[in-house]
Amino acid sequence: MNGGLAAVGWILHHNYLGAIKGSPEIRGLRARLGSMQIGDDQIFARGFREPRFNSWVVGELHILDRSIIPNGRRDDFESTAAYDHLINHLSPIGRDLALRCRVASAHRTRLRRFEAYETSVFLAAKRIRSGRITGRRRLATLSDARETIAQMEKILSTISSDKKLSKALAKRVHGSRSALGKAKHSESGIGALAMLPPGRRALLEEFLSALRACVSNKSTADSLAQRVIRKLVRGYM
Repeated sequence: MNGGLAAVGWILHHNYLGAIKGSPEIRGLRARLGSMQIGDDQIFARGFREPRFNSWVVGELHILDRSIIPNGRRDDFESTAAYDHLINHLSPIGRDLALRCRVASAHRTRLRRFEAYETSVFLAAKRIRSGRITGRRRLATLSDARETIAQMEKILSTISSDKKLSKALAKRVHGSRSALGKAKHSESGIGALAMLPPGRRALLEEFLSALRACVSNKSTADSLAQRVIRKLVRGYM
């Protein structure tokens, strides 16, 4: 308050994956007076606009100003103007740390969404390739998968600053697009069930559904289904 140094400290920056629950002896911005810790990991939580972010932080603040005095229980400091002044000066640090937490959280959310989209595209490609869907359902599935790939590309554009990650995700987008393209032109897709008369196609689709329900191994079921489709379709070529 008088132009002197109130405290010095350190903060350990990390990946900010969330609140540090398993290590209460580490988490939070803590206070020390000499070799003695004052209070617990929540002592400076009010220096954060959103106190929850204090539990994401690792750091210590060593008090130098003698007018900042611990209370009798050593679980906090006396409520003095000097202490309030210190808390006010922690606010910019709290804002910076909160921003780091939010950025890291948003980044992880985008990656989880990207992975969910990728899984959705490969599942769609598998359904199309297996011949389980035809006609309008097949076209709708293709359209939805293309839109999903567009969403993956949109996420990719938001992380272009991380060159290594951007390159890896770009390969995965290419892989998703390639898988969908191959499924679109697969024998069991557009050229297979679509060639059968509507009545036979409906009956065969029902049979294939029952086949997959009865065979526990999905890859075996898909292989059998494709062999049946090819066998029947050859008679109409």
